[in-house]
Amino acid sequence: MNEVRDDQLTSEEGWDSDGASPDRVSPFIIGSIVVLLLLILVLAGLIVRAVFTPEQGPRSEVERNLLKAQANVRALPNDPFAQYDLGLVYKQMGETDQAEERFMQAIELGPDLSDPHYQLGLLYSQQGKEEAAISELAEAAQLNPKNAQASFELGKIYYDKGDWEEAKEQFLSATSASPIFADPHYYLGLAYEQLEELDLAADEFGAALQFIPDHEEARAGLSRMSPE
Repeated sequence: MNEVRDDQLTSEEGWDSDGASPDRVSPFIIGSIVVLLLLILVLAGLIVRAVFTPEQGPRSEVERNLLKAQANVRALPNDPFAQYDLGLVYKQMGETDQAEERFMQAIELGPDLSDPHYQLGLLYSQQGKEEAAISELAEAAQLNPKNAQASFELGKIYYDKGDWEEAKEQFLSATSASPIFADPHYYLGLAYEQLEELDLAADEFGAALQFIPDHEEARAGLSRMSPE
């Protein structure tokens, strides 16, 4: 019988000296490399999407409020409150033209509502549209006499115009609508001071300090009324 040497068996049947078959090892290694490459490609794709794809959801509270307000308007296009709320969001975003349009829509749909006139008046005041601001704020105050803020803002416009008497009337309305609102008392004191009604001015400065003890402007005004 012929002896078959180990090296002949290894060579003829494809086995290496360690007992492993090259025909079986090579596909395993190749498959592992393919899987690794696929994982690298998937990871790279995720990184690219994270870097270059814009976020689908809102990224700030303002954006969330905008989406909610826009959805409300789409659902209730004839609701003045939905239009008004969207106007407030646009105003917060600095989109004054859009805000103005929505406030005007709210006024058209709800002509008896005070707040849209008030916000529109503030918008016009910030834009330097003095007469338009006066008109809207006056309408807001007339529709809701308890809207102390409307009377107060209207009074400030008259005060800046130098119309002390009309400013005084508006500040009086504001203090009547909201007696604990300190700033109208302070501005009423300023109006009285300009009208040289100093005792009344001192009373109003004192009232402002009663509600806000650290109201420095009111304290300074009171000091002017009783110089040492």
